[in-house]
Amino acid sequence: MTDLFLVPVGDDWIDRFRETVELPLSNPKDIPAEISYESSVRIWGTTVGEDSKKRTTFEAMEQDDLVLFLHAGEFIGSGRVGETFEDPDLGEWIWDSPESRFIYTVNDYQEMSVPRSEVWDVLGYSPNYPLYGFSRVSDDAISTLLQTYNSVEEAFQDFR
Repeated sequence: MTDLFLVPVGDDWIDRFRETVELPLSNPKDIPAEISYESSVRIWGTTVGEDSKKRTTFEAMEQDDLVLFLHAGEFIGSGRVGETFEDPDLGEWIWDSPESRFIYTVNDYQEMSVPRSEVWDVLGYSPNYPLYGFSRVSDDAISTLLQTYNSVEEAFQDFR
């Protein structure tokens, strides 16, 4: 079963998001070995954080899981998890942020413009349900979704 990850992109990171996800990161000559096999790649990640939630969420990511990116109350993009890396040097190289050590490539990226409330409806969340950072959607929410749709992908295909 496909997992679904919700990824808030703060105002302080939106320009970096545009430079490495909306527009693929091009392959300059000094690109790190982890991603050098690609001529261009969409790549994102998250910082270490003060608790283990981010690590646990990151470690749950598997190839082809669905990722929805949220900025300013609107889902702005979706994609699928490609490869995952835990590498502070790569985070420093890409974003000048060694704290950004939980990194993943984003395949099948598509821009979208969907209000958070519409995604919350699909997930069975209350309108004021808070999103506290990078999160994996719970099994209960996925079960609710699967009462109406045949798959996670089907639930979000009209948004993509």
